[in-house]
Amino acid sequence: MSYILYSVSVSSSLRSFWSSYGSIISSSMASTSHSRLQEERDDEEHRTTDGAICGSCKAKQCTIIAGFLFIIILLSSIWLLVRFVAFGDVVYDTSVLETRPVADQFSYTMCEGITTSSYIALKSKVNTMHDAYLFCNGEPALSTHRESFEFDISDYIDGHTYHHYDYYLLTGSEVKLTTCAHNSQIDMYLIDGSTNFTDWKKERDLCDSCYINKIRLPDCNVVGPMTVQININVTSRYYLVFYNLWPPSLGYSKLDIAFLFNRTVYDTSNVTDSCLNVRQCSFTYPHKNCQTIVKPLPFAEGLNDVKLKLELTPRQWSYFAFFLILPCLLFLIIYISLMFHSDVNDKGVISGRTVRRGQQEVTGSSERPTHVNSEHGYHVPPPYEEDETSAFSISSQITIET
Repeated sequence: MSYILYSVSVSSSLRSFWSSYGSIISSSMASTSHSRLQEERDDEEHRTTDGAICGSCKAKQCTIIAGFLFIIILLSSIWLLVRFVAFGDVVYDTSVLETRPVADQFSYTMCEGITTSSYIALKSKVNTMHDAYLFCNGEPALSTHRESFEFDISDYIDGHTYHHYDYYLLTGSEVKLTTCAHNSQIDMYLIDGSTNFTDWKKERDLCDSCYINKIRLPDCNVVGPMTVQININVTSRYYLVFYNLWPPSLGYSKLDIAFLFNRTVYDTSNVTDSCLNVRQCSFTYPHKNCQTIVKPLPFAEGLNDVKLKLELTPRQWSYFAFFLILPCLLFLIIYISLMFHSDVNDKGVISGRTVRRGQQEVTGSSERPTHVNSEHGYHVPPPYEEDETSAFSISSQITIET
């Protein structure tokens, strides 16, 4: 009987020891596996966060570079527009009868001077002579002296068409013309300004306000020529338009005109600089209150229509400041602002990540996992379960004899 009791007690002790040992081993393996899994999760989270931060930085850098390239392209386009459109070369249609100011679109900020040249557009461009004056001591004054030009024209006009002659005339000028038409009906219109001339071409019969005066020319063979005198009270461009009323089926009509111009000119006694009888002339403006006056000269002893070309000389420092220095400073300010904002966000992400790691470590030391995910490569065996049959077989094998 004592043997049986002793065997049962030994069996119970072994069973308790084995159960405790299995629980310890299971807990230890589960804790080790959980620690490794937690470290891997933390590392993966760190890599993901670091990758996101690096990706964000790269994205911002790419955005900055793309923005810089866009600014360069935009500024280059603006520079081309300003240089060759807003302040590009200008060609005026003028004649030897005109003394006129030029550089209507001149900007002292963007331009430092001008270059004038004159030519006649025949089969090839033929350079002509002209006088140029630079006034920087106030507005150029009109002279009391008048220059006279006299010439004759014989023109041929088809039916229901018109020919026109336009001249830039200063206040006080006088124009006297003697004219008549041969076996036809021709109306002469005196029009002030290009806008009115454009409106007259659109609605010739309805635009009574487009012209200053309208005269029916007499027949040269019946009545003879008539004389018309025009006094210029306002400096402007004036158009003399001759319109043939006959139908096209009757062919062209001949027109005879004798012009006598007594034109007003500028007083050149107070000029800052001048170029006389030259093909090309260049002026540098000392300040913005300057004005250039150009007077074409007759070519080959004739009165010709002349092309007057004006080239604006760019002011280098203005273009350098507006299209290089200022954009670079603006880009630098934007770049520093974006980088500072990026650093603040990255520091906030890193600090938040550190706090989460601390919380996870504290939580992991106090809690025990209920299960272990084996997909990461760590398989944890289930806790040891007590088996009565196994315990009995072990105890039955122990025999103590006395």
